[in-house]
Amino acid sequence: MAVQVTLRPLEYEDLVDVKRWYNDPTTLTMIGHTPKSLTAIEEMVEQMEQTGAEIYVIESRQHDKLGWIHLTSINQSHGRAEIGLMLDREHQGQGHGEAAMLQMLSYAFDHLRLNKVYLTTRGINEKAKGLYEKLGFKIEGTFKDHCFVNGKYYDTYFMSLFESDWRH
Repeated sequence: MAVQVTLRPLEYEDLVDVKRWYNDPTTLTMIGHTPKSLTAIEEMVEQMEQTGAEIYVIESRQHDKLGWIHLTSINQSHGRAEIGLMLDREHQGQGHGEAAMLQMLSYAFDHLRLNKVYLTTRGINEKAKGLYEKLGFKIEGTFKDHCFVNGKYYDTYFMSLFESDWRH
């Protein structure tokens, strides 16, 4: 049986959870950011919302908060948007990310009628890259030795999924 999740709009009271997910040491390594205060998280989300981003909390059937997912840089004229996903480390590897991505991709292609959804991911984040490839994303470009993590350089991948490939 496939994992089921619900996507619901991000609310102000969710920002404490976003801060916790964002500041997890492993997550920081995978996404390449520094820890953020609650005020910085609020400002980041506010900036996203001002540009028309679609931001959702991922919940289990029991209403546990599992992570968040968003579409940013939505450009209707060119039919594209960037997708981002972050899961609580305790809920990774259980199919929740895939279920959330499938829902968000369906929303992007069916509701927003986009042609392309894209993302970037670091080479160190092999689980994420594997998930994106499983969903049909292809590498369009590689930024060689683009990030430095724990004493080593890693590539960053620019990946995309086109609506026509999504349908097949």
